[in-house]
Amino acid sequence: MLGQHFRLMATLILCIGLTTAACTSSDGKTTTSTVGDLTVNEPVKAGTLAKDFPPEVPLIEGQIGESYALENADVTTWTVDIAVTDAETSFNEGMAALENAGFTKGFSSFDNESGGASIWENENYSVIFNVSQNDSGDTVAGYVITTLAN
Repeated sequence: MLGQHFRLMATLILCIGLTTAACTSSDGKTTTSTVGDLTVNEPVKAGTLAKDFPPEVPLIEGQIGESYALENADVTTWTVDIAVTDAETSFNEGMAALENAGFTKGFSSFDNESGGASIWENENYSVIFNVSQNDSGDTVAGYVITTLAN
């Protein structure tokens, strides 16, 4: 299962890099790009969640940055970045919220130098949750949520 998560993350990275060369259309709320049979729905502005973001995945408080939805056959992956002020507090709050929402933790790790990462799952979704500093030195919480095959 862990290998599937990393393949999806690699697909996400590849897709984001290719969207500038992709066919794009807009409905006024989202911009849709297609690369092969992978569809990426991007919000037009920061502060909004991607199309059909799953409400059962709790998010920590903070300013929503970029959020994407990637659709491929029967699997959808959503991403969201949230600006936060304290890595350790935000990581602990995010993990507690996921646990309280019924997600089961598969892995977690935190250190003050690099931040934290964790993997969660319930019957519908897998969630990769991390908190770290970006290239600008800002502390950001990131979520990668993927539908599970039924």
